[in-house]
Amino acid sequence: MAELASRSREAAAKETSAKVYTNRDLKSAKGRISQSSLSRTDAAEPGVPSTGTAIPANPSSVDPDEAFYDRLLDQYQSIEDARKNLDQAETDLILAESAYQLAQPFDVFMPGMPDNVWTIERESLATIAVRRERLEAARLVHAAAQREFEYAQRGRAALLREAHQKGIPAGVIRRAESNWAKRSRSGE
Repeated sequence: MAELASRSREAAAKETSAKVYTNRDLKSAKGRISQSSLSRTDAAEPGVPSTGTAIPANPSSVDPDEAFYDRLLDQYQSIEDARKNLDQAETDLILAESAYQLAQPFDVFMPGMPDNVWTIERESLATIAVRRERLEAARLVHAAAQREFEYAQRGRAALLREAHQKGIPAGVIRRAESNWAKRSRSGE
């Protein structure tokens, strides 16, 4: 194992470093070549030193627009979660209502018979009581999901008011809405 490690170190030491091309090399090159007229310091990205050690990121200097953008995306996520919960609660409520209605007794009219109305019982009274309780529970869950969705919508409206008060550019809001629409369409 040690022998393999020493061989890999020797091989790495023998390898030549990558060739660095300059504008002088471009004069002898063939083909389509683009040249930059920027100096080395102008070509560097702003905020990133072109030589020397890297400047550590300062976590306290967060761009307020980006922070607000992140808050908007979080709010859109909470709206989407509340909408999904509401959809599920509506489905559960419909199923509970159907089950309760199907358990109820019903009358059948029989024309030409002496006692022409017959009552047909589908389920026992205990089963009907259980289904009624489930229906009431589904109504409570649906009401809570509706409140949660409305609360999330009000939170979005409050964020938009705050953006207006703080002078957040409209482009930040549009970008958040656009990115969220793309995410929700792609199913992320």
